Amino acid sequence: MARATRNNPVGFQPYTGLKYTDDKHDAFFLARMLKLGILPEGYIMSNEDRPLRDLLRKRLKLVHQRTSHILSFQSLVSRNLGLSVPDDEIKKLAEEEISDLFENEHLGLSARVNIAVINQLKWLIYEIRTSLLKAAKLKPQFEKLLTVPGIGDVLALTIALETGDIYRFAGVGEYASYCRCVPACRISNAKTKGRGNRKNGNKYLAWAFIEAAHSAQRYCPPAKAFFVRKSPKTNKIVAAKALAHKLAWACFYIMRDQVDFDSDRIFGKPIKVDKGCVRKPERGLDSEPLTTALSQQMDMSRHRAISGATHVCQGPTDSMPDPGLIPNSSSLFCVEFSSDRRHKAKICAGIRRPIEAESDEVAAEDNGVLLPGIEL
Repeated sequence: MARATRNNPVGFQPYTGLKYTDDKHDAFFLARMLKLGILPEGYIMSNEDRPLRDLLRKRLKLVHQRTSHILSFQSLVSRNLGLSVPDDEIKKLAEEEISDLFENEHLGLSARVNIAVINQLKWLIYEIRTSLLKAAKLKPQFEKLLTVPGIGDVLALTIALETGDIYRFAGVGEYASYCRCVPACRISNAKTKGRGNRKNGNKYLAWAFIEAAHSAQRYCPPAKAFFVRKSPKTNKIVAAKALAHKLAWACFYIMRDQVDFDSDRIFGKPIKVDKGCVRKPERGLDSEPLTTALSQQMDMSRHRAISGATHVCQGPTDSMPDPGLIPNSSSLFCVEFSSDRRHKAKICAGIRRPIEAESDEVAAEDNGVLLPGIEL
């Protein structure tokens, strides 16, 4: 029995040593590669899921057509009546309500045609959605995808049916690339040499995850925090795509392992502070701010040094030395603080007078940081 195969033209390079090529010779070349077992094959969806996927794509096409008729009716009303009609009000209109809206006979007929098509498409879209939901509830991955923020019935249907067999992907990176969530760049010597194969992937999955990202950043606090943190670094479009990438990663493991969505594993565990919600730092000093007493001591030492007092302060708890024991050639104040046993920092600042200074720099003792003096 013959077996139909679907080769992947992106997965192999054609043989360039052939002097003469046509359809017949190409067919023999592909048959030889298939016989040797080196022909890259594409994925063929099962006969049970393919009709559902095609019907879902038909629904999306009908939604686009309904949107075009809604925009056409809004433009017609705006040009001739100077009014702005919301989308929700247009979807509720009937053909009889349009008769007295326009004085011109032809304009009224055009508006009635738009409303008639919108109402007809509305019922067709609803019928397709109801039929697909009955079939999709039998799939285990459909119920798990509904736990992801920003994903409803339609997006869960799209992701489940367009993905097909999740085990055909070697890893989460391949799935993210298939969803068009990975940039296509050709870089050499830290310079971009081009962007090839940018459209490779499933456009329906790319649309689904972008829609989920826009909805998640509005109603999910961790997703919104990630979007707000990412936007100033790049722009809102790239931030939305980055959020879609994270959701694609989450959906891959949800469909493969049959688990619920866990925001802590995607966005990290937040810690509560006085204002807002931030992530616990992984390196550097602790996130605790300086104490009020220490801040006041630093301000007092800095003020006395600038005002001409000559003293040395070795930390917030050390006693103040006698100003007469220290020459007026230079002034030095040091403040040492530690918020963790593993991390210590010492701030040392030197204040020198240009006339009486004996050196251009003030040496900080121990491990203090040497800062240049400030001329008064």
